[in-house]
Amino acid sequence: MEDREQKPRIRQFEGKRIAVFGPCFREKDLSHGGITTNLFNLSNEFNRRGVYVEIIAFPPKNTPLSTPRLAPDIRVVAFKAKHKSGQLMKLSRYLKTSRPDALFAAGHRYNLLAAWSKRITGDATRVVLSVRNNVSRGLEGENMINTWLRWRSISRFYPWADGISAVSRGVADDLTAHTRIRPEQVQTLFNPVVTPLLYERAEAPLDHPWFSPDEPPVILGIGRLERQKDFGVLIRAFAEVRLQQDCRLMILGEGPLRPKLEALVAELGLKEDVALPGFVENPYAYLLRAGLFVLSSLFEGLPTVLIEAMALKVPVVATDCPSGPREILEEGRYGPLVPMGNATALAGAMLKTLATPLDPTALQRRAARFGGDGVIEAHLRYLLSSETIDIESFRRPGS
Repeated sequence: MEDREQKPRIRQFEGKRIAVFGPCFREKDLSHGGITTNLFNLSNEFNRRGVYVEIIAFPPKNTPLSTPRLAPDIRVVAFKAKHKSGQLMKLSRYLKTSRPDALFAAGHRYNLLAAWSKRITGDATRVVLSVRNNVSRGLEGENMINTWLRWRSISRFYPWADGISAVSRGVADDLTAHTRIRPEQVQTLFNPVVTPLLYERAEAPLDHPWFSPDEPPVILGIGRLERQKDFGVLIRAFAEVRLQQDCRLMILGEGPLRPKLEALVAELGLKEDVALPGFVENPYAYLLRAGLFVLSSLFEGLPTVLIEAMALKVPVVATDCPSGPREILEEGRYGPLVPMGNATALAGAMLKTLATPLDPTALQRRAARFGGDGVIEAHLRYLLSSETIDIESFRRPGS
């Protein structure tokens, strides 16, 4: 595919220095999507365009950093500090002494530390905070005090930074609807999902009998086994699909709901046709060979794996959850959107898509909207030149 070999064209930011601050980069964090994967993608793409990148991390005690997906000349700066006060001191000192051109933070805890460091140092470094998920849906089930504290801290401290970004319009709208942050203060910046590394890893060999020729199609779910992903409804939907079509279901990921999901599989008599292999180091080899990818989430930000599936020409079905699927699938044009928590509706969409999948080339073209020079240039301009970005101006032909 031509886009895979495309040489970076953005050179006006060569020699600039960006510090990236987010979750500690442990091997288990390198699973499927999430903040870590996207920050790695972003760092590598900055690096390919001549930007000097440093990763700032506070790894837990006795936890080695594992960074196999980072370009070799990206420096990882690991600080030892267990408590927030110590981390704030270390980060503030780093900004004072190292003075990068920009600091890009992601994740609420890291956003707060970055905002406070900016407030304390008053440094010339431009600090930008990234909101990666639909906050209001993520807080459902929390007690009123915790919910109030989260929104209060965002309203009060995030504006201390020089900029605030959101990974989708839905995330931006959710943020401004629940805080005093104004819409013009939030810049939408899509994640750089489609990269050369995605295709390289997808084409790695896969030794699994389910993906052998002439085997039934495999329906794939990917993500942490937790409430947000709602894999229970996917399993129930698969039980309905299995009554009408020979197929299998595999869910890649690990998490606290494994016992409940395994019990549900047993209850529905699906042990022979459902696999939960846990964390796999390279989920993209599975994804490339899947017959269908299903996102069953209750909420998201901009679901990385949905875009990755489309980039690999895999048909997709998604819940119409806040936020991201509706934007990615363009109101359902590139894959069915179904109500959250509705196994029967999900099963119907799965059967229809398996029977009449969309044109795979069209899916790949749509996914290209979330990769390449346009997405990276939008980040660099906002981070390094304080420029407000119209993301539609970076739309790629045919996307």
